[in-house]
Amino acid sequence: MNELVTELRHKFLTILKSVYWENFEEGQCVPEAVVVLLESADRALDHEDMPMADWAFIKTYIVSDRTNSLLSGLAKIPLIGRFFQDRLFNNFSLAYDIIVNFIEGHEHATHAIRNFIHEQNFVSQILKESSENVQQAEAYMASEIEEDFPDISKAI
Repeated sequence: MNELVTELRHKFLTILKSVYWENFEEGQCVPEAVVVLLESADRALDHEDMPMADWAFIKTYIVSDRTNSLLSGLAKIPLIGRFFQDRLFNNFSLAYDIIVNFIEGHEHATHAIRNFIHEQNFVSQILKESSENVQQAEAYMASEIEEDFPDISKAI
């Protein structure tokens, strides 16, 4: 049974990578974001015998909260503040792009695996892992981007 779950996880992650690439080709994802997303899926494939933890990798890539707080403070300084405001906006834009494509990718891969694999007992573990990663990403976006920096969220 573990071998089957590992194989299904491999299929899910392969589908996920193709969704990320498709989003990039359609202009829904910037190059920097697709690199991070593909790397997260590759790392998950390297450990396909373990539960998916691709959000954990992505979260480490996204600029830290302390850095964003520092940039936010520096953005208020006259004359040089505009530079830091632009940097903060770029950080959040990239983070937003990564998170949105991460969530959409998981949703598409979930839909695809449900359509291809009819034995739902084995698929349920993979879908649960995906759902947990998506929930963590949604929580991060809500708490770290939308709540803390609403003006930037609206602009994005």
